Amino acid sequence: MFNSILEDIKYKIRTGNMVIRLIIVNIAVFIILNIVRIIDFDDKFFDYIFNKICLPADFGTLIFQPWSFFTHMFTHISFWHIVWNMLLFYWFGRRVGDWLGDNKIMPLYIMSGLFGGLTYLIWCLIFPEMRYALGASGAVMAFVFAAAALSPDGTISLILLGPVRLK
Repeated sequence: MFNSILEDIKYKIRTGNMVIRLIIVNIAVFIILNIVRIIDFDDKFFDYIFNKICLPADFGTLIFQPWSFFTHMFTHISFWHIVWNMLLFYWFGRRVGDWLGDNKIMPLYIMSGLFGGLTYLIWCLIFPEMRYALGASGAVMAFVFAAAALSPDGTISLILLGPVRLK
């Protein structure tokens, strides 16, 4: 059974569109982090990894881990955080991919995630009690806005709600 799941994932990575590939990467990071969290009883190793991949609010820390500008957009800890981010990304990312082309999904995801991180750092100057940023919310919201901008009269089918107009 486990081999079948792995084969399905490999097949989707090889043949799926960029939205599916990015969702798989986000889910894989989520699973790995939560396995580390479960195995690490005193949370020292998990806290170390978590602090290295989340975008810190402290500019002194950020200087020594510039990769966190990139890694924070793939980091989710809460189950509902990743579920809603990936559902929104799936719904709106597929639409944006249909309009712009699959080759534009990765650059848009990365650029909007970086912009979300930069926006977070600006907010940290205003609200210094913030500690770190994680998740794909900044990148996903760019796809929501892009879908609405590209086709304001379009509809999107949502689970349990059916077709909903973007306007």
